[in-house]
Amino acid sequence: MNTDKAVGPAFQSTLFISIFLFFGFFWTRSGQTIGMMAWRIRIQSKTGHSISWMQALIRFMTAIFSAAIAGIGYLWMLFNDEQLSLHDKLSNTEVVYLPKATKPTKPTNK
Repeated sequence: MNTDKAVGPAFQSTLFISIFLFFGFFWTRSGQTIGMMAWRIRIQSKTGHSISWMQALIRFMTAIFSAAIAGIGYLWMLFNDEQLSLHDKLSNTEVVYLPKATKPTKPTNK
């Protein structure tokens, strides 16, 4: 069985583009992937709006770089006043924490 096609540049490019499209779709629509919904965090522009596809691309590419340099791009947030990671700073985005949803109250029968 020939598995060379599974590791070739066409496969790797398709995989890379698919992963970017996944994140880009969710980030530009609601600012959240399914996992981010569970953690109640959202990616948004500094003005509070959904990010653009260009911001998503810059964030995606620089997040790879942030991880590749031993996570220093992520640790960057511990040493700046705005608490932004390197890829947030470069893409002009921010991560915000969403409040916990309140449970609806049951109506009382009187």
